[in-house]
This record gives sequence, structure tokens and C-alpha cells, in this order.
Amino acid sequence: MLCKMIIFTILLFLLSLKDVHGQVFVPKPRIGQTATLVENKIYFIGGLNSALETTNDIFYYDFETGLNSTGWADVQSQGMNLPTISWHAANIGKFAYDKDSIYIIGGVREVLDLVYKFDTETNTLKVPTIRGEIPPRRMGMSTIRYKENVYIFSGGMENNGITIFFNNFDVLNTIDLVWKVGNLVNAPPPRFFYAATLVYTVIYYIGGLEQNGLIQVYSPMTNIYQYDIIGNTWSLKVATAIGNIPGSRTGHSAVFVEDKICIYGGKYNMQEPMPVAEQIALLDTTTLTWSIPQLENTNIPKLDNTDIPKLVYHSATLIDKLMFIAFGNLTDTQVLNNNYYVFDLSTNPNIQWSKLTTDGTGNPKSPAVMTTKPKMQLPTSNDQGTSNKIVMISLLIGLAVIVLAIVVLFALIYRRMKQNQK
Repeated sequence: MLCKMIIFTILLFLLSLKDVHGQVFVPKPRIGQTATLVENKIYFIGGLNSALETTNDIFYYDFETGLNSTGWADVQSQGMNLPTISWHAANIGKFAYDKDSIYIIGGVREVLDLVYKFDTETNTLKVPTIRGEIPPRRMGMSTIRYKENVYIFSGGMENNGITIFFNNFDVLNTIDLVWKVGNLVNAPPPRFFYAATLVYTVIYYIGGLEQNGLIQVYSPMTNIYQYDIIGNTWSLKVATAIGNIPGSRTGHSAVFVEDKICIYGGKYNMQEPMPVAEQIALLDTTTLTWSIPQLENTNIPKLDNTDIPKLVYHSATLIDKLMFIAFGNLTDTQVLNNNYYVFDLSTNPNIQWSKLTTDGTGNPKSPAVMTTKPKMQLPTSNDQGTSNKIVMISLLIGLAVIVLAIVVLFALIYRRMKQNQK
């Protein structure tokens, strides 16, 4: 009888562990989302899932915990009232009172308001009252925040199969909450699904699908459009290359580190999407020279396939000097990406990278082994696994001792009651 009670109690504990473990939040693959870095957290908002259904998801990954299942947290489940949204833009506020806010702008699906303001401290959402000339809603644009201003160039919208390009340059002042019309003199042709990158006080616009008269063309990667924020002027610069010029593309990402813009992914040919030949390329902003870096995979154990993924409509976030790639569509197989990738852009001459996969519990396997020590440390898979095992074994042993003590106590009480009855 005593043995049965112990076994039953342990089984109940194991089942409870399964229930708790199953509650770990694991985000689903998607495209058309935004990724916004707030301190050490990347907030992902909206996007389309594998069924191409637009979501109203808000969740984040906290890099303070390293790469493990405890890093993911769902915010939408806390009563958020964001409508379904995709292909929008998002950027943070600047000053002390607004640095934890994310401004969600534009996009398509059920969105009613042009701008939503999400407070990451209180996990609350509101629609700010913004004065000025309200710009048109559009999708596929990239925003840049410099000090209190968010800069939004062009973008497009699909209407009955026809792409409408917007020749707009709008500036949102996040302190005064007012829309301003930006300078369009010498601005590039209207475009969408391009990459915009802030290089000190100059915004670089690279790639995308642009309007050329009545037709749509892919912007050459030699054409580097620059907007000087301080001077409020546009200019076109021509880039050269060491080797091949990267192929034209849309749906790519870009980050800036150590005077270089690193672009990743993208596709070519709208009717039959084709992955671009050069998935990753570096633009030296001091010489305006493109180069294709050498890559070194650091997964332990080594991957069977060490080719970097061919992605489009993904997100790239720079954390210290690490580029974190998430979500997106695999252009060679036309399925959503279910993995994450880390590229160490501080390594020279080779860029070290690693693939992070998630199992059913969301625990990453084979994280990157970096040569530098960034602010957020990536544990090795062996360390992570060993740590998890030690914790689990300790919990089991501790619980077993507690259960055994309780059972013995009940047995003693039961025996004492029997003796009293006699």
C-alpha cells in the first residue's frame, strides 16, 4: 500500500511537470512581422502565419536569460487589443519618458488606426492623437528613428492586384506627436520592400521594387540613395564592388556595424520568387564598396548542411555586434522558416554564424560559439543541456525526498490512529 502511494504521487508530479513544461511559449513561424529592440528584448509584432492568416501577436525574446526556453514571453495573451496586422513598420521612442514605447505604423488587414503606441513597461496599447497632415496608409516601408523623429519613405499598397506606389516622405515627431512632410527634392523613385539603414546622421536606402514610369523595376544595388538628416538633403551615390555586385532584391534586411552595412536575404522576380545569388553582402560606407564575406559555421556538432538559409521577409536585429535573424520565408523551398540564426559581425576576415533550432519545448540546440564576448552571452548546447539536466535531477531528488517524508508521516499517523482505535 505504501509503495503504491509513493508511485502514484510521483506519477502525479511527473504529469504536473509535463503540464508546466507544455506551457512554455514558443512562437510560430511567420512573415510580415516587425522586430524592435528595446534594451535587451526583441519585440515581434503581427505578421502572417503558415496559413497566411494575419495575426495580432505581440511577443518578445529576452536575451538577458541567454538562449533558452525561458526567454520567450507572450504579451498578446495579457489582454492586448491590437487588431490583426502585417507588413507594417515599428520603431521606438527616444527620450527618457518614451524610450520604452513602440510606435506601430501602417500595415494591412484589420487595422483601423494609422498609428498605435505600445508601452513595453506596462504592456498596454493605445492610439495616440497626432496632429498634422495624416499620411496615407501603406505597407512594405522601412522606418528610421533619429532622436525624436521617425522617418518613413514611400511604401506601397495592393489594390485588386495592382501595386500603388506612394511618393511620400513623412516624419513623425514622437515628442510633439505631429506629422510633418519631409523633403522630396532629389528623392529616389517610390519603392517598397527596400532596406533603410541609419549611418550616423545619414539614412541609406538600398534595393527594393521601385516605380519607373508605368512599370516596376528592381533597384540596382549600385544605386545608394542617401538622406542627410542634418542637411535635409537627398543624394544618389554609385557603389562599386570587390568582385561581383550583389544582385537586386526585395524583402531583404540590413544592419549597420563597424562602418559597414550588412544586407541579408531577399528575392528576385515577383511572379516566381527566386532567391538572390548573394544571400549576405557588406557595403563599406567609407568607400561605398560591396564585398561578399567568407562564412564559417560554428555549430557543435557540425551541421550536415552548412549553407546559410535563403530567406525573404525575415527580420534582422543587431545586438552588440551579433545579427539575430528570425522568421521569414525560405525562398528555395517556399515554406516558412522555423529556425533562428546568429551572425557575429565582429569577426574578421570570416563571419562566424550558427543555426539555432527549437524543439517542441522551445529549447535552442547548438547555439553559436563566438570568439568575442558580447553583452549577451550565448551558452553552448552542452552547457545548456547539462545545466537543464542538473536542475531537473535536483528537482526530482528534492521532490522525492519531500514525497517520501510526507508518505512516512501519513503512515505514522495512520498507525497511531489504528493503535488508538484498538
